[in-house]
Amino acid sequence: MSLIPQPTSASAAPLSIVHLNAYDHHGGAERLVHDLIVTQRAAGHDSLALVGHKTQADSPAISFEIDPDLTRRDEFQRAGWPDYEFRGSHRLVGHPAVEQADVIHAHNLYGGYFHPFSLIALSQFRAVVWTTHDMQAVTGYCSHALDCTRWENGCGQCPDLNRPGPQLAFDNTAALWRDKKLISDNSRLTLVGASSWMVAQLRRSLFGRHPIHLISNGIDLEVFRPSDRQAARQKLGLPPNSLIVGSLARSGVLSHPLKGGLHARATLAALRREHPEMLFLNIGSAEKEPEPWIRSQATDSVESLREMLNALDFFLHPSIADTAPLSVLEAMACGLPVLGFRIGGVPDFVTEREGVLVSAGDTQALIEAARELAANGKLRERLGAAARERAVARFSRSRMAAAYERLYRAAAAAHSGNFAQVDPAAGPHPAKAGLEEIRLTQGKVLGLESKLNELRARRKQEEMQLGELLSNRWLRFGMRLGMVRGAVRSWLHLKHRERLRKTSGELDP
Repeated sequence: MSLIPQPTSASAAPLSIVHLNAYDHHGGAERLVHDLIVTQRAAGHDSLALVGHKTQADSPAISFEIDPDLTRRDEFQRAGWPDYEFRGSHRLVGHPAVEQADVIHAHNLYGGYFHPFSLIALSQFRAVVWTTHDMQAVTGYCSHALDCTRWENGCGQCPDLNRPGPQLAFDNTAALWRDKKLISDNSRLTLVGASSWMVAQLRRSLFGRHPIHLISNGIDLEVFRPSDRQAARQKLGLPPNSLIVGSLARSGVLSHPLKGGLHARATLAALRREHPEMLFLNIGSAEKEPEPWIRSQATDSVESLREMLNALDFFLHPSIADTAPLSVLEAMACGLPVLGFRIGGVPDFVTEREGVLVSAGDTQALIEAARELAANGKLRERLGAAARERAVARFSRSRMAAAYERLYRAAAAAHSGNFAQVDPAAGPHPAKAGLEEIRLTQGKVLGLESKLNELRARRKQEEMQLGELLSNRWLRFGMRLGMVRGAVRSWLHLKHRERLRKTSGELDP
């Protein structure tokens, strides 16, 4: 982990910070952006979010024109080039908020709003700090690779194309990975992982050449705090003396395989056999479950979420893929013991003092730990008190914002050529680009996009030629319906790889 430089007295001037994200209100990344903006504004900084999709009228965000190429959107999606139709992000270097900014804090750079190649010019124009909230930045496209390591050396022939999360209609993961490598090689970035696990993934990735820092997520400890359990249950209409377990995820835990739905159901079924009165709060879900002991609890505010958490006896987090879950921190801050798998960034938050983590995917171990927590109130009380103590000591919103401020100043200093404040362990930054170089880079971006369009056209032509070679009309018909795969698809992949090898020199900027 690189050390974050401390600010000097000369660097105490307020900063102008622009957060870049797909949405203003959606999930954990959006909550984090909101909390950072609130804290940064309270500290006297000028902070706002530029988003592709603004859904909340009162959010501290403004939307920019994403300008999708509607004539080619379907073509891009069918061919597996997500977000390549959005042209508005190419013009962000001329946006008034970006022109006035000291630093751009990027978050999720996918989600239907941002052309991947726009990052090159943006990072040459202003200092860019990029927090990777999942693995999408370093893989061909999936948000969590689980036990797959193909993302380390190029992806392609993806074994998990239909995994929940961002979807591709066509396995274009190898070409997308090469594009990301090209973007990395021509951008000036400072990357942040919110857990030591995520930092390790970044260092092994195609972005490993850039400075990489660890800054843990933080939450509002005044909002998320312990309160009277019986009062919370009475307010929510829950039985006062029943065992109540809960989980938190957007759309709920039970229906999402990456959130551990199958492990959760098995654990809850085992608990129900010993505690027939038990209730489960599926926080974040709006769907009605057929079992009366499962309560779907949609949330409309952080205050209502706090009430739900404080009604629980312990927090179940059975996720099998996580980077740095805010839900775990929020439960800990409310004084709850946490039970889950030892995966991703969760061990950064939860030790044996604050909860129980078992080996990834070990459902039986999860069940046994749940039984022990359900039967031992004193154990829950001890772990919950330690969880609150750890949240206060290490995961406050103000601590997170202060760490980001120090990094912003170091990144802005490096970008402006003032290397005196830059941590030597982070490695050298590329030289700052002048305005003319930025324009040239933007021209290269558009030129590269033109090259990619040519490649797509060639692939389409080869598909048509293949159709002509197939004399059997039923094979042609099946190919159009997507029913013929196997050898036909393998042939297409082979021809595509051969073409990329021949044209790789054309893509080098």
